Amino acid sequence: MKNYLPCNSFPSLCSDSHLTIYQQQQNPIHVTFSQASSLSKIIKLVGGTKSSQKVRLFDHKCQEIFEEDLKYLKYNGKIFLTTNVKKPDSKYILFEHLPVTLICKGGQATIMLIQHRVTNEEKIIKFISEEQKNQYLYIAREAVILEQLKHKNIVNMYGYKLFPEKQEAVLEMEYLKGGSLFDFVQENGPLNEKIARHLFIQILDGVSYMHKNNVIHRDLKLENIIFIDNNNSQIKIIDFGLAYLSGTGVPFDEPLNVGTILYIAPEILSGKLKKINFCLDIWALGILLYYLIFGEYPFYGKNNAEIFIMISQGTYKFPRQVSFELVTLIRELLNPNHESRIKLQEVQKHKWVQGGVQDNLHITIPFSDLETTSKEHYYHEISQGRHYNCQNQSRKQEENLILPLICKQNYEK
Repeated sequence: MKNYLPCNSFPSLCSDSHLTIYQQQQNPIHVTFSQASSLSKIIKLVGGTKSSQKVRLFDHKCQEIFEEDLKYLKYNGKIFLTTNVKKPDSKYILFEHLPVTLICKGGQATIMLIQHRVTNEEKIIKFISEEQKNQYLYIAREAVILEQLKHKNIVNMYGYKLFPEKQEAVLEMEYLKGGSLFDFVQENGPLNEKIARHLFIQILDGVSYMHKNNVIHRDLKLENIIFIDNNNSQIKIIDFGLAYLSGTGVPFDEPLNVGTILYIAPEILSGKLKKINFCLDIWALGILLYYLIFGEYPFYGKNNAEIFIMISQGTYKFPRQVSFELVTLIRELLNPNHESRIKLQEVQKHKWVQGGVQDNLHITIPFSDLETTSKEHYYHEISQGRHYNCQNQSRKQEENLILPLICKQNYEK
């Protein structure tokens, strides 16, 4: 065994230090080191009738330990014991916890609420059911990615175990007691800009942290943003099953057109994007912000084909009055050209995000009525390396076109 401390390293602590022995469907047993110094003693503690040939011991990492390893266990450590000659599988977590309720069973994984047998602490476990074995790589990747992400707006993962030979995985995660952002808007209706900004800034903070750590979420949506409790103030991003760790050099042979239809970016539909890019999350942020404000999706249809057409055409409207700054931000987030789409750093510095909103300037004009530099000319300028100047001119031209219309509206009122 490795990474264990021999008892004689701390002789004054050995007699007082404890181990906890966990056996499936049994209450945990707390013992001293001297009580569990041999396999025969452990067998007596857990029942006394077990055959030593059938009993196997494993540490907290699910690595097998033998009698000679017992003296090297860490203080206040854990032993997982099986009596069927088998190794632990993803159900090992239930040695230490009680199942409370099944939260959901999706295409990639099953999510269950559990409670610790000793501390009563509640956690979420995400694991693979029998019919989900082909999703192992997604869950394993989520575990590896979440292990690197520690942020106040990203779900906290306490630990994970991978069993590649069985195509099983289990993630221990914090229990977020509030509902999803989708449920929040469904219950409360479209949000005012102040509340939407408060929530959107938190999403931005989480996504910015991800991107700085080379993680592209690829499935940002309202259902994957959860309130930590019922106070509806702090939110966290969840579900990294489709996330991609950029810059690793690891081949990525999965299809690009994954995720949720209503959030899919036009560059995916057109085939212009050849590899995973941060621009996909930026587009999703535009869909998120639009829904927070208007309570509906910008691109919709009776079926997937109609939705794809709307996304490809970039056709959407602003159904109610909103600030001019919000209009410009949404349009830059939902820029159909991914190469010139606003960057995350620019989003964070945007006037609307910073709260620089002129309350007397509101707009309720359909997107189709706001003429700007033609897309063909704009794309030509980009291809010729004149993106920056063209973009600035386009924004200036847009302001000159929109502001008179807003002022006219306000005057007529």
